[in-house]
Amino acid sequence: MSANIKTFGLGVFNKSPNVEYKVYENGLYLGNSTLSEHLLLVEIIDKEQTTFKLHPDTRTIAEFACYKSNMTEVTSWGNNLKTIGYGAFMQSKLTAITLPNSLETIADSAFKQTKLTSLNFGTGLKAIGYEAFSNCPDLADVTLPNSLERIDSSVFYGTSVTYTDYENGRYLGSGDAGETANPYFALMEVITKTMTTFTVHADTHLIVPGVFYGSYSLESVEIKEKVSFIGSGAFENCIALTSLSVAANNTHFYSPSNKAILEKDTDRLLFGLNGGFIPEDTKIIGKKAFYYRKFTEPLVIPSSVTTIEDYAFYQTNLTAIVIPDSVTKIGKSVFQYSNSLTSVTLSKNFKVIEDWTFSGCKILETLTIPDSVTMIKEWAFSNCEMLANVTYSANLAFIGDVAFSSCVALTTLPASESLRVFGSGSFRGCESLTSITIPKNVRYISSGAFADCTALTTLNVVSENNHYDSRENCNGIIETATNTLMVAVKDTVIVESIEALGAEVFSGIDIQSITIPASITKIGNWAFSDCGKLETVVIEGELTMINAGTFSHCTSLTSVNIPETVTEIGGSAFYNCKVLPEIKLPANLEKIGSWCFGRCTILPQIVIPRSVTNIARSAFSSCANLTIYAEATALPDGWHADWNDGNRPVYWYSETANYDGSHWRYVDGVPTVWAE
Repeated sequence: MSANIKTFGLGVFNKSPNVEYKVYENGLYLGNSTLSEHLLLVEIIDKEQTTFKLHPDTRTIAEFACYKSNMTEVTSWGNNLKTIGYGAFMQSKLTAITLPNSLETIADSAFKQTKLTSLNFGTGLKAIGYEAFSNCPDLADVTLPNSLERIDSSVFYGTSVTYTDYENGRYLGSGDAGETANPYFALMEVITKTMTTFTVHADTHLIVPGVFYGSYSLESVEIKEKVSFIGSGAFENCIALTSLSVAANNTHFYSPSNKAILEKDTDRLLFGLNGGFIPEDTKIIGKKAFYYRKFTEPLVIPSSVTTIEDYAFYQTNLTAIVIPDSVTKIGKSVFQYSNSLTSVTLSKNFKVIEDWTFSGCKILETLTIPDSVTMIKEWAFSNCEMLANVTYSANLAFIGDVAFSSCVALTTLPASESLRVFGSGSFRGCESLTSITIPKNVRYISSGAFADCTALTTLNVVSENNHYDSRENCNGIIETATNTLMVAVKDTVIVESIEALGAEVFSGIDIQSITIPASITKIGNWAFSDCGKLETVVIEGELTMINAGTFSHCTSLTSVNIPETVTEIGGSAFYNCKVLPEIKLPANLEKIGSWCFGRCTILPQIVIPRSVTNIARSAFSSCANLTIYAEATALPDGWHADWNDGNRPVYWYSETANYDGSHWRYVDGVPTVWAE
């Protein structure tokens, strides 16, 4: 275990029998033989113990290590502790803590909902996370250390901590032993959000994230020389803000023309205004820099910019953007929901289009993706409803999950020989696509990559591809190694050599009937989901399972057979088959999944074979006309307590006469309730 690990998640090595923990007092530890075998406290052993002593070598306390324990006191924190992880002591019974000077980071929710009445920080603390001490109602007297460099929002929400008010701000003080206290060290909140101007106190060092959020009338903010930290989203939704000024002698930030705030060391633009001003020397446009801004002037990104961080222009009213070639990286959701965006020119020097970058840009019509791009990540262009023409990068290799989903006007697909991967649902719901040709180097097409592309008529794989094929002119896309049909259209022929139907393979396709031949031994999840016109299904093979969602939302389905070889029917397999008039369950069936027959609203009756040992919750929910005949003589232990949460009539099998109104038997093969 490295000494440099600063976070350790819940259950990292859960059920890993070969991991050897070290025990000290009441804790399980990990470490290494060079420094110490107790570098990381993974968890406590007995949560009922009220006191705890941390090993003196410990540097990190893992996430939820002491969660919901009866611990009231930590008798020793040691002198090497650096990090307390997320929720580490959340909902414990700690009443008083004095943290060591070595501690640098307290993560989100670390002491949330504890019984704290007394809190003393060490002199080395640098960061306190979101809601770290929230909902500790008896915690009142808190002084921050002068060493603190970052503090998140809601740290003391739901406590009795007292603040110092100055003008319209609420501040929390600092002061180490022997030093003069500073009651205005951190601006924690504003008293009213109706002010038009705000001046931060001259002794303030830290401004918490989102502190001015929703101050709709705020027009100007003045930041003094000592401020060294301004949290993310500090000015979010301040729609009237026209001036951000920073004292000239501030060593951390500057504000050119009072139109933006930049970080001096990095030239990162942290906060911009509706004017869209970006100074010429800006190198980085920071996270949420123009979040929700309504620009009053055209935006120009100078050629000094190399990076645009996450959410920088999220949900703005941009109509056009030119990203200069100096930009080599853009983050997640940078232009997401910019619903006025019609024109985009991308830098020729970045390789990756990140998650959600242009998602929801509803009137963007054309796009050229430069040849430098090799990867398009998840949701990047999803729900760009008017995007019809895309010129793809000649070097594009990877298209992530749902990257172009619901681009309903899109008419073209990439055809580059560099292409390797189509992610799950990458072109789902692209209703204007009419044909697909898979290039020769594609080696992975994930489930549902082309599901619900309702206009598709032609599918083809080039003959040089070694991973997929369109054998025998089947008009389908088949995974060669497994003989699995992965993509289909209305006229696809399930040829004899196909052995399996992939997930979502016929999803949303306009078919009325289908015969699944005997060669098929497996049908993937949601294979025929949303086939709204499908009426008749004939399954000829010896399947062992009807997978989850297989016929979900087949709202016209009236006839389907389940082979006698089937032992399990997955969740939602027949969900919302609302005109299905009958269903015969196989004699060897063992499991019925949740919502399996939910909303089969006209289904009059069903016989559950004696072999069924497991029924999940809500299996027959919203089946308004259903009567259930169970061949079991009494409720089996493996049936969920809410298996019949719709309270449909249930009768249990009895060979001998039983006139209690809850039992039945066969009469000429027909389920019949015993009646005198």
